Amino acid sequence: MRNISTFAAIGFGLFLASGQAMADDKPSAAERNAIVSCIKKQTDASKTVAPCVGRVADPCIKAAKNFPDKEKDCARKELAVWSDQLKALMAGGSHFSFPENKQLIIDSAQPWMTAREKLCAKIGRAHV
Repeated sequence: MRNISTFAAIGFGLFLASGQAMADDKPSAAERNAIVSCIKKQTDASKTVAPCVGRVADPCIKAAKNFPDKEKDCARKELAVWSDQLKALMAGGSHFSFPENKQLIIDSAQPWMTAREKLCAKIGRAHV
């Protein structure tokens, strides 16, 4: 069951950041690790990973001090990490509590990911 909550939180993180997805900004190893280590800590404790959302973007946006382009870069960095986590979750298999549900989970995420890519292309933004 915790994998479903992990998947839902990753989707939520992507949803929050997807509106600003476009850039050549890549998260640093430390930024990536902030989210990945939080996810591991939360899932190891059988807790939701929702508190991990914003680990990169929130402090970055605060430091950007109302510069919209910098704030968008912050969201892009967060989106990049969550996108990679979602892809890894969908590509994996052994970590699923109920492996028989793996395809169902992948199938449920794919339409959203496809729609996000089409929307970003339509409004002239490339996803991360």
